[in-house]
Formats: sequence, C-alpha cells, structure tokens
Amino acid sequence: MISKDYGCRICGKRYPNPSTFQVHMRSHTGERPFKCSVCNKGFTRWAGVLSHMQMHDNHRPFKCDFCDKSFKILSNLERHKVLHSASLPFCCSYCGKTFSQSENLQLHIRTHHTHERPFLCSQCGKGFVSSTRLNRHMWSHSGHKPFCCNICSKAYSSSTDLKNHLRIIHESGDKERPFACKFCDKKFFHSCRLNTHLKIHQQPFACNNCNKTFSSSSRLDKHMKVKHSDVQHFEEILGF
Repeated sequence: MISKDYGCRICGKRYPNPSTFQVHMRSHTGERPFKCSVCNKGFTRWAGVLSHMQMHDNHRPFKCDFCDKSFKILSNLERHKVLHSASLPFCCSYCGKTFSQSENLQLHIRTHHTHERPFLCSQCGKGFVSSTRLNRHMWSHSGHKPFCCNICSKAYSSSTDLKNHLRIIHESGDKERPFACKFCDKKFFHSCRLNTHLKIHQQPFACNNCNKTFSSSSRLDKHMKVKHSDVQHFEEILGF
C-alpha cells in the first residue's frame, strides 16, 4: 500500500509523490506553466493542454492577407508570409502591405490611404482611382449594359446595379420592399417608384372649375377635356 507522504499545508490533502503534489499546489498558487501555443491559455499540467488543443483542430484564426490560407499558430503564418515576400516586391509605405505589381500598389494607395481620384469622367466630372473603373463608369452614359441577369435577362451598366437587382428582386422575392408609403400599405423596391406613387395621395394639380385634384398635369388636362370642354370653349369665345 502506498503511503501519502506529501501533505498540503493549505488544505491538508496528501499525495503519494512529489509530481502529483506539485500539480495540486498550483491550484493554490495559480501557476499555469503549460501554455497553449494557439491562444496562450495556461494549464497546471501538460495533459490539460493536450485536451484543450482538441478545440483548436478546426479553428484557424490566423489568416494570410495575400491568399486564402489560414493557420492555427501565429508563427506558422509568419513563416508562410515569407513565401509571398519574394514574389511581392512593391510595398505600401502607409501600411506595409505588399503587391506583385506597381499598378496594384497605386490602386491600393488611392483606395485606402490618399483617396485620390485622378481619372475624371468628361460627362459628369466624377473621379475614379483607375482608368479601368472610369471606362466602366462611362457605360452608364453610353447606354452599354454588359452585366446581364441570368434569371430574367435584365441588363445593367455596372456590376453593383446587377448585384442590387439580384438581391432585391430574386434573392428576397417580393418580401423585401424597403420603401413604404406612409398613406397606404403599398411598398416599393426603389425610392423613385415611391415618389411617383405619393403623387396619387398628394394630388397637387387642382381643377379651377370643380376643385377636383389630380396627381399629374396630364391627368388634369384629360379631365378638363372630358368634363369641362364646353367651359373652355366658352371662355375662349369671351376672351378669358
């Protein structure tokens, strides 16, 4: 029978050997000498680290800025970055990010640091960070619409407009109509459609003969021709 020769002076517990006694004493001192290499969490014994590491098997928090690889340990990521540094000689003086081509570096600096827009549209004066983006913008003036929806065949001059179309019309169906009328329960996908609809409620065009109001001048003109054509003819004769 093994005698318990190592006694704890704090709680009175006894242990058969110095190693188990030492582990126990760490519960009182707070010492955690065994560290997780991923998150630096400490444990009183190595077995605790091995058990803890299982939660990191699928967790790779350290991601490479240049490719889609990720790593469990920061040191592994740093070693991986060396592979990119040889093929990415152009370094940003603002943040240290590197690029394979000087054109990509200039685009990065204008987009994230200086916000310079040297490429100006001759039609509307809007500025862009690159000639490619300017040329793409010019399609909105020329009517060229190369971005086509593969669901309903509607075309757009920019990829952003196509993405908005897919999100609003096809991904959400009829559920997402963010522009709601405050006078009735109708909703619309676009603010311009809502503004057109609001004229129905506002009806700013009034008939001088019967005080009936209309949402547009064309509807008022039609009303005048149908309902008050005799009055108009009489006024013309009298010179009103």
